[in-house]
Amino acid sequence: MVAKRKGATHPVVLACTLLPYDPRFELGRSLAEASGAVPLNHPHCAKFCVLGGGACSRS
Repeated sequence: MVAKRKGATHPVVLACTLLPYDPRFELGRSLAEASGAVPLNHPHCAKFCVLGGGACSRS
């Protein structure tokens, strides 16, 4: 998700709509910066991402 927070000077790419304010899941200012792996180490990940087919391994 790309979001520009109130008062921010630029938008950022976020890993998930459920984690808009957790800085650990802010992936960068562009899609190119955000193209890396995203760790599923948040309680919401276990509830939603993994149940939707995500995985916690590096395979």
